[in-house]
Amino acid sequence: MSDNHNDAIGHRVIQADVAEFLDVDHSTVCAWVRRGMPIRSDGTTSLPAVIQWLYCLGPRRSEKFRDDTLAEHIRRMLDE
Repeated sequence: MSDNHNDAIGHRVIQADVAEFLDVDHSTVCAWVRRGMPIRSDGTTSLPAVIQWLYCLGPRRSEKFRDDTLAEHIRRMLDE
């Protein structure tokens, strides 16, 4: 993934890109795929689809977790 995370928004990304963007291990993303994270047959996905799944249906559906994570990502983007 490029140094600018904004480049990945809306584009096809691989699981390693998702892990990097969300600052989690690749094994975590693999577990999310097994739990229903959206993934195309070619192994790619989109960050908006993953984020929507995480916060609406997946393991991060609590409002506090969502708010804390989004605030952290905004801080990181502003620091770049």
